[in-house]
Amino acid sequence: MLEYMGLRLKEIRKLNKATQVEFAQLLETSQRNISSYENGNLEIPDRVKIKLFNLGINLNWLLTGEGEMFSKPGNSELSETHYDEISDIINILKTMNNDDIRQFGKMVGEWQKLKKELREMKEKLTEMEKILNK
Repeated sequence: MLEYMGLRLKEIRKLNKATQVEFAQLLETSQRNISSYENGNLEIPDRVKIKLFNLGINLNWLLTGEGEMFSKPGNSELSETHYDEISDIINILKTMNNDDIRQFGKMVGEWQKLKKELREMKEKLTEMEKILNK
């Protein structure tokens, strides 16, 4: 799993035409660490994953390879509370095998669809209320 995350990290870096040194500066780590992450020799720490998220990277894609590389627009930076929650989720994912992680990714995708449908339903209800109150 580490080597695949490393390859995805390298893909992000190459897409941005950054050297390992430049990418390390952006992620506030060392070039040696970037090399180790990319080669699957060192696990990407949660603080780096959070920095990637704040740069618009979809963590589900980074961890599992599923979904889009980039998060949808509108995701804001993480607060300290969100950081702790995501760190807890990442720690749980570390204990899972690849099949479990893929299933988790599918569940997150379904949850996102349901969340979108709920938002659309709320918008329709708001529109109906406006019409009824005229």
